[in-house]
Amino acid sequence: MNCQGAVGTSAELRRWLALGRDVVLRGDHGAGKSTALKGLRVDLSGRRRPGIVVRGVGPGDYATLLDHPALDVDEPGERALLSWLVDELAAPRSVLMLDDLDRVDARSLRLVDRALRRTGAALVGTTTANPLRLEVPEARALLGSRAPAALRVRPLDLAAVSTMLSTVLGGPADTGLTTAVLAQSGGNPGAITALVAAARASDLLRRTDGHWSAEGRLADVPADALAFQFLGTLGDELVDALHRIAAIGPVGADEAKRIVDPAVLHDLIDRGRLVNHPVASAGDVLVVAPPALARALRQGVSVVERRAAAARASADVGRQLDPVLLREDDLHALIDADLSEQEGFLRWSTELAGLVHEQEQIAESLARAAWLADTSVAHANDYLALLMLRYATTQIDAVFRATELSPQDTAAERLTFRSYQLYWLNAQGVGEDLLRTVTAGWGDEARSLVDVQGLKDRAVAAVQRGEPVESVLAPGAARHEDPVVQGRRAIALAAAAIEVGQPGLALGLCEGHGDVAVSVTSRHHLNALRVLALVVLGRTEEAEHDARAHLSAAYDAYDTLGIRLHACVLAEALSFHGQLASAWRVLSTSLLLGHAGPLDETFYRRGLTIGTLLQANAGHATLCAALVRELDVTARSSRSLVSSLHALALAADARRSGHPDAAEIGWQAGEQYAEAGLVYPALLTWAYCLPSLGRERAQRVREVWSRAHVPLLDPYLTLQVAIAERDVEAARSVIADVDPAVAPSLVRVAAEVLGVGSPEGAGHQEDEAQQRPAEPLSAREREIARLVRSGLANRQIAEHLHISVRTVENHVSRVLRKLRLSGRAELTAWNDDGPAVA
Repeated sequence: MNCQGAVGTSAELRRWLALGRDVVLRGDHGAGKSTALKGLRVDLSGRRRPGIVVRGVGPGDYATLLDHPALDVDEPGERALLSWLVDELAAPRSVLMLDDLDRVDARSLRLVDRALRRTGAALVGTTTANPLRLEVPEARALLGSRAPAALRVRPLDLAAVSTMLSTVLGGPADTGLTTAVLAQSGGNPGAITALVAAARASDLLRRTDGHWSAEGRLADVPADALAFQFLGTLGDELVDALHRIAAIGPVGADEAKRIVDPAVLHDLIDRGRLVNHPVASAGDVLVVAPPALARALRQGVSVVERRAAAARASADVGRQLDPVLLREDDLHALIDADLSEQEGFLRWSTELAGLVHEQEQIAESLARAAWLADTSVAHANDYLALLMLRYATTQIDAVFRATELSPQDTAAERLTFRSYQLYWLNAQGVGEDLLRTVTAGWGDEARSLVDVQGLKDRAVAAVQRGEPVESVLAPGAARHEDPVVQGRRAIALAAAAIEVGQPGLALGLCEGHGDVAVSVTSRHHLNALRVLALVVLGRTEEAEHDARAHLSAAYDAYDTLGIRLHACVLAEALSFHGQLASAWRVLSTSLLLGHAGPLDETFYRRGLTIGTLLQANAGHATLCAALVRELDVTARSSRSLVSSLHALALAADARRSGHPDAAEIGWQAGEQYAEAGLVYPALLTWAYCLPSLGRERAQRVREVWSRAHVPLLDPYLTLQVAIAERDVEAARSVIADVDPAVAPSLVRVAAEVLGVGSPEGAGHQEDEAQQRPAEPLSAREREIARLVRSGLANRQIAEHLHISVRTVENHVSRVLRKLRLSGRAELTAWNDDGPAVA
């Protein structure tokens, strides 16, 4: 339903009413409950089914009924009001729609109950609060006597937010604006409207070539309207509790119970104003939701008040807690006492996005305060590691201008600083000659680091010229006495090995330098490249397992760079494992972090391409076009670690849109990569984009293919060439290894041209791939699958079986993969009569 918003909710309401059931619809303020009722009323009217909408207006005898615009009684007493309501509901199959049930007064509720009993009318109610915990006893009694079906208005997803922004703005929004709005609003339509209005009033939005984008940070716009929307019906005690938690950012659940009364915490969680996250390294953590509300709460009070709140909370929990500072806070406060300001990056799940945002806000401002107090290289490196996750041009330039190297700095610190400078120069598109000029004064110590620049491109060119690939990309070629340089060389050569179609060599380079004391950034890149190498080698299950472990650790550490990289490579592994829906959900992680910076732009842009392929397969034209546009906008002259596969994305979008020259575009895209020596991107493009191959072009594919070892693509390329050469036997030998979820058009053409396989098996959706026989489950996997089906959460299963939550997660992942399911919800319909293994 979350793709269709209130329209989808109205459809669900109609289905329950058709079954003769009352319904209670629960949702947050601004989520679209009232809009769903309006849609239901219009639909009922079109079906000649009478209905009346009554809205709760708060306390006061008969206040709700007296507020109805159609009320026409001379003396509005109990008998007259009941008579009027019974008359309104007297027609057969009438429906009483009670909006904001939690705000209906007790006496109105009593009359509603009596009128429903007399007329037999159906009831549809909406509420923000938990229906089981409504404050007015008459409301609980009414629902208890009628036992309605319960529906929940879920947040809008990325596609729905994109559609809504197009409507609100009068034109499509780019990916950066869409994901920022989703992350800040939590997918709440009312919050989205308020954020867009505030952004327009702040002159933050720009329209270029018909597309809207944000010039600046959405987190900078005033959030007062959201505070009014979400806090308007909360009592002083609840609002005060939210202020106290927002002042210090995310806080452990156990500590929160010492800061705020546990009953109040439970109420706020129940209302959706606090979100509880299980985090492996910290236990359960509470964060104000949606993220924009936490910001609004902090904007509403001074830094002095936030310090006071943090001091009180520190006394409650017995350890020092620091307040979250804002961009506009006093500069001296930022330098003093380890306090902080930060630019947040957001997670794909809008709830965890808020948690990542909160933690990064603290981390960056602590780093900034430390650097302002002491502009040493060590402090600059800590600050730059965060700043360069985005294009914070002003701040980055200021750090480089104000930081001077000294003999007191260690060699590793100096090289790390120079490394960040090189990242920044590359991001600005500095050419080789100018790069040499700029770095000439850095001294002998940094010369080997400067030599790493362009190493990947030089290695690819050397292989293209015919130099022995084993010598160009040998693990020993990365060795260097300094670990910083060695790490950068290993990364460059491993990336080159993947690009030229030698994933085995890339794997050796990554694993051969696993013991080198490289930076966190380099370690992430080595791990991501290792997963990519496993994918290209066809070891997708192993790649998926490793990527999940890295991504889980990045979540626990609120690590933006780690989330970006490992979400991208996990999505790539899942895509080639036929788990397209799962791949998109994972990829949303990286997209919701917002625009990337010099450190993580490579995998951000590659993720956009993977997303384009997924959305092209799913036929989602608007989202596919938005991803392609983001690729175009972020195309820079800087060197990328591995190819973003931009040309592949353009070819896939051309095929999706039915472009008459789509096949030729696909062929030329692959040829472009092949001529540049990028063998794997060339073969991947040809395998995916289904170019029209004659015998001459098939021979070109064979020639490029012969220079690579890419087991992942072998069955797809074999089938492509077999179609071109009308080789039925070759096609039959590989058709079982070609996943119709990954390459539906290829499977369909094989069936149509050669009569091999079934065109029905070439569906565009992941669920069609799930029609293939499931793999057998182990005894433990079957046991866990049954527990998931029974409704137990991972933590409950872990306690029941006396194993770790992480072990349960791994088992559930394998169960879903083996059963060809996209999520645990689908296990509710799973029939466990299938085969099992010991």
